[in-house]
Amino acid sequence: MKTIIVNRTVEIQVHEIMYLKGEGNYTHIFCSNGEKLIVSRTLKILEERIDDPSFIRINNNHVINLAFIVSCKKEGRKLSVFLGNDLNFDVSRRKTSTFRKELKIRHIKPIKEKSSSAN
Repeated sequence: MKTIIVNRTVEIQVHEIMYLKGEGNYTHIFCSNGEKLIVSRTLKILEERIDDPSFIRINNNHVINLAFIVSCKKEGRKLSVFLGNDLNFDVSRRKTSTFRKELKIRHIKPIKEKSSSAN
């Protein structure tokens, strides 16, 4: 199993990472077992260290593990992705095309939300 060394004392199995959230020079790592870590590395650096095709950047602040996708929802031009534990993320317009290609490869179809009309 592939691991990532986040600092001198912590190693994480890559397949256990659900998503990464970047905040400036810090990145929050959220794992499937509920573990949360904050590391003093940028999202870009951790994304490069993970170097796994199951991980994709969906906007400026988030990298998700595609293995944890429960569903996707398309509402107009907006695309949202849902991970386990009721986690919801918006895919940026710039990243939508790449994200859709990855969904197609993995046979995951976005659910189109029907618009409700006001009477």
